[in-house]
Amino acid sequence: AFQFKVYNRWGVVVYNSILPENAAWNGECNGAPCSSDVYIWVLHYHLRTDFYEKKEQISGEVSLLR
Repeated sequence: AFQFKVYNRWGVVVYNSILPENAAWNGECNGAPCSSDVYIWVLHYHLRTDFYEKKEQISGEVSLLR
C-alpha cells in the first residue's frame, strides 16, 4: 500500500498519488502552477515481506518558489 499527498497551508490536498511511480509533484494545482508557498507532504506506506510487516507515515514540508 502506498499514498503520497501534498497539502496547502489550509489543509487542502493539491496532489495525491497511490502509485509509487507517480510520487513526484510538479508544483501544479488542478493543472495550473501553484503559488509560491510552503506545502506539507505526507507519505503512507505498508511494507510486507515473509519476515516482517511495517506500516509507516512520514511527512515534511517543501517551499515552492516561483
